Amino acid sequence: MAAIVGYNGSVKLGATGGTDVVANIQNWELPLAADQYDVSVLGLGWKQYLPGLNGAVGKASSFFDTSDTSGQVALMNAQLNGTLLTINLYVDDTHYFSGSAYVSQLDIKDPVNNVITADYTLQFTGAITYS
Repeated sequence: MAAIVGYNGSVKLGATGGTDVVANIQNWELPLAADQYDVSVLGLGWKQYLPGLNGAVGKASSFFDTSDTSGQVALMNAQLNGTLLTINLYVDDTHYFSGSAYVSQLDIKDPVNNVITADYTLQFTGAITYS
């Protein structure tokens, strides 16, 4: 399998792949997880599990930019108002993960000796697809 470089990735908002690119994204992550239900029984000596519900809490980091009204400002307003968004996390120009998410946390960092950054925590609800 060929390696994929990260610099071709992006974050876009909107349905069907998204059209609103979030500016100045430095990185994003999407840990996908499934609950594991313990169904172990006496006498086997080994644990046994069944997969349960899937879910994800993603993160994205950016250089803070309030002129990006259709990207960063939209994420900020979604956090302030509890608005559900369609988030598209691109690994390259054509392949992406997509799902509905709330911006559950927004961390803005304003250091005296560096640029202002914003970290977004994305609580996905429902299914996530890969295209």
